[in-house]
Amino acid sequence: QNLTTLGLSNNLISDVPKEICNLENLLVLRLANNCISELPSNIGNLSKLINFDLADNMLTSLPNSFTKLTNVVVLHINRNKLVNIENCKNMNKLDAISIAHNQITRIPEFIYTLPELTLLNAVHNRITSFLEGITNELMFLPSGVFTRTEFVNLDGNPLNTASQYNYRQLREVLQRREDDTWGNGYGDY
Repeated sequence: QNLTTLGLSNNLISDVPKEICNLENLLVLRLANNCISELPSNIGNLSKLINFDLADNMLTSLPNSFTKLTNVVVLHINRNKLVNIENCKNMNKLDAISIAHNQITRIPEFIYTLPELTLLNAVHNRITSFLEGITNELMFLPSGVFTRTEFVNLDGNPLNTASQYNYRQLREVLQRREDDTWGNGYGDY
């Protein structure tokens, strides 16, 4: 009951025991590199979870109770078979999310405005549209969009022409941010 970290990666697990969802003090759960195709419907009971690693499994969807995981800071759901991540919409504390190597077709708008997000890895999905309807010629990144983000990778996606432009523009903005940070004396150590 007082367990805070549970590492079950690399164990050929196909079914996550429902009892794990009773570990209400769990902060870190590592289930990477297993054979998990479905999570328990009550996974949202792990409301204190801050680091959740589900990489390299066979998930096709995330349960509705995923919306209750509001304290997650780091989420690895790369290398699954996910088509969307809408049930991550209440993870407002996310600092890093890896959704690479899935079957996701679009980045949900909530990702753009996550206040703490510094890293988004979405390589090799099926994303065709990126930042469309968010940007304009006068202001590439409106207030509240990717405010703390340092790294975004969408390589290997079939982005349409407008989204390819948006992606290039975003990378330039992020590079300028990095240059400004290091140019202000932070790199003089």
